[in-house]
Amino acid sequence: MTFSVKDSLKRSGRSLDRSSIGLRSAGHVALWIAVGIVLIRGVGSIVSEPATTPGGAAVEAGGFPDDEARAFAVRFASAYLDPPPGGLAGYLADGLSDTAAVTPPRGPGAKVAWATVAREASLGDSRALITVAVLTDDGTSRYVTVPVARDERGGLVVSALPSFSPPPPRAALRGGEDVEPLTGPGAEAVGDLTERFLRAYLSGGDSDALAYLVTPGAAVAPMPGGLAVVSFDGADQIAATATARRQTVLASVTVRDRETGAVYPLGYRLEVVKRDRWHVAEVAGGPRS
Repeated sequence: MTFSVKDSLKRSGRSLDRSSIGLRSAGHVALWIAVGIVLIRGVGSIVSEPATTPGGAAVEAGGFPDDEARAFAVRFASAYLDPPPGGLAGYLADGLSDTAAVTPPRGPGAKVAWATVAREASLGDSRALITVAVLTDDGTSRYVTVPVARDERGGLVVSALPSFSPPPPRAALRGGEDVEPLTGPGAEAVGDLTERFLRAYLSGGDSDALAYLVTPGAAVAPMPGGLAVVSFDGADQIAATATARRQTVLASVTVRDRETGAVYPLGYRLEVVKRDRWHVAEVAGGPRS
């Protein structure tokens, strides 16, 4: 028995039609399976299931506390330690005003000079404990932990009595960076560069002299005037960063405030690189120019 090319094409076409029907049927089955999962679990549980961090901890939608809540906690902590004439009622949840009333000091109290958020702990459900570090003008510091909550309208309130907290413990560092005296063929040149740069940098003087000591295009913002270098006290290098053409230098210098006469020992971390000669590439911690 023989088959023509035409017959073969017809058979192939019927086979492809059956395959297409099979694929469409499989797609319909997958769709109905997905619908079944939604019906079983409920649309709400799928849409509103809380996100998780890589460690698996639930993350509250909206990221509470946010900057607005932190600013509110700072304002309250400042008012709590230095109560305004109108009292604290504007910060407190209903029914808390009498309990949270602060007895003013017998004499003139210290004024809040500075306050900032030190730490925070989310309690979920738009509630958090925000600890504010407060410094008063007599040099006293206090850590105030403020319970803050947000309602459905976005309003903020102190939801419970605040508490005083201890400051962070003093660190007991061991080891640290491996620092060593400047060594190698370029040690003298790097030491000379470091001293010349810091004297020019801290004096806020000639910008052309400073530009000569830094790499072309380096983002080193100049210092304002008002300081005088009393002494250059030496330089070391971070051993792990030292190469023939780049290293990190730790330099010590003593400066005097020209206006007040106060004298300060300072330490600078400089990135230095070698091109045709050694240059300062960056002052760590300084602003970009």
